[in-house]
Order: sequence, then C-alpha cells, then structure tokens
Amino acid sequence: MKQLCILILLSLFHLSVGVSRFHDCDVYGPDDPNPYLSPKPGYDGKICIQDLTEGVFYCKYWKCQTPPCPREQQLRGSAYNKCPYCEGTCSNGGVIYEAGTSFLCADGANTCRCGKNGSVGSTYMMTNKYSLCRAPLVG
Repeated sequence: MKQLCILILLSLFHLSVGVSRFHDCDVYGPDDPNPYLSPKPGYDGKICIQDLTEGVFYCKYWKCQTPPCPREQQLRGSAYNKCPYCEGTCSNGGVIYEAGTSFLCADGANTCRCGKNGSVGSTYMMTNKYSLCRAPLVG
C-alpha cells in the first residue's frame, strides 16, 4: 500500500510539473500527452514539429486576434487555422493580415501571403525548433 501511495504521488508530481519550455515553445517528451490530441486550455491554435533525433515535440500556441468586423460578418478558418477573420483579410498564428500582404509564417521559417479569399499561401522551407520557438542561433 505504501508503494502504491508513493507511485500515485510521483504521478501527480509529474502531471503538476507539466511540460518543459524552449523559448516560445512547450516541449513534449515521450511520456507526455500527444500535443496533437491534447488542446492547451486558454489557447486557440498551435503549430507543432517533431524532433526525431531528440524524440520530442516542440509546440507554439497562440490566442486569436479579435477581427475588426462585426461578429456576424466574421469568417472561420480551416481545420488548421480556426481563428476568425474578416473579408479581405486572413489569419495565421492568431494574427490577422490584410489580403495581398506577405509576412513571416507562424512556423518562423516560411514566408506567407494573405489571399483575397482568406487563404494563406506559403513557401515550403523546412522549419526547426530554433525558428518555430524564436530561439537565438548559437554557434
């Protein structure tokens, strides 16, 4: 019984400690819940990458910016981007952009462009934990 109590306490301690941080990202190890399946309370969206060498996920979370148009005129994004936006704008990483503008994508590595219909086009460079998490490059 004593061993069971210790095991329960250690499990609760692990849950209360949570995931670790790497600059702007949460880091999920092999024993943590899968970040793709677990929403983070208080946040509207996320982007995650898996580092196969380290065996961990790096996830950056955001809250959606409030669109400037009335609620009944707001449009919804895709399954990937659930943030609302207005006609003539788009949303990426929780930020609203005007149609026709280019900006740094939420992954921190690619250039995105806001389309007229709310779509977001992107270059296809690979991202990594340094760009995603806005970590300074050391070297």
